[in-house]
Amino acid sequence: MAGLQAPDLSSLPQSSSMDLSPSGDRAQTNPRPQEPTVVQIDPKCLHSALKEFFDPLRTNDSRADFFAIYRRESEEFDRDYAGKHDEDLNTSLIFAGLFSAVSSAFIIDVQSNLQPDPNEMTAAYMRILIHNMNNSLFPDADPSSTTWTGPPPEIVTVQSLLYSSLATSLFAAFIAMLGKQWVNRFLRKNGGSAAEKSRDRQRKLDGFKKWHFQLVIESLPVMLQFALLLLGCALTLYLWTISRTVAGTILAFTLLGMTSYIFFTLAATFHYNCPYQTPPS
Repeated sequence: MAGLQAPDLSSLPQSSSMDLSPSGDRAQTNPRPQEPTVVQIDPKCLHSALKEFFDPLRTNDSRADFFAIYRRESEEFDRDYAGKHDEDLNTSLIFAGLFSAVSSAFIIDVQSNLQPDPNEMTAAYMRILIHNMNNSLFPDADPSSTTWTGPPPEIVTVQSLLYSSLATSLFAAFIAMLGKQWVNRFLRKNGGSAAEKSRDRQRKLDGFKKWHFQLVIESLPVMLQFALLLLGCALTLYLWTISRTVAGTILAFTLLGMTSYIFFTLAATFHYNCPYQTPPS
């Protein structure tokens, strides 16, 4: 067609001036690939994530998953909770048994002083018999003066302390035995659904906290320590009538034990990191 003119291509860049090869300048301006970033992962978090992912208790039911995880976590907590108290109860039972045996030995040894001496009673009866047969042998003797008036007040006090010590240790052993039964009942699982078992377990745990079960268990060592103090006082008072040197030795060790106990209690009370913990602290 005569009316149309060809476009002017002179203004366009020549093809020879363009370099489209991969080795051109454009290829050289591309950035280098970055090295992969190393991410630090906590092994504990990774273990927990894998444990949750591959948990055999997981199902498609969210309610069942909840009770399965709750049961697993609660069983682990209950084992630790009951195991700690069960160990304390076993220690209290062993100490109470050994201490009761020692206290009983001292009670038997001092028991004879609560009754009249058989030898003295026999001698008194012989004097009465001879006096009735022949007054000339003992003209100034008074058979009625040999009547036994009871044990000395010191012996009565000693026996009271010894029996109090024995009763305290036996009472601590009795509570420890009941405590083991309470712990076993806490671990015993009743029948029913997962929700019922969870509610029953939580009810028992709330009851332990409401009725201060831990305080009762921690009071057992205090009772045994008090029984030990009573035994030390009884021995000191009993030996004081026999030998003050031996009684002074027992008294010194008793005071040393009391002072150490008070020091440990105060140190643990005012210093949080003090390892010398006692029940009162």
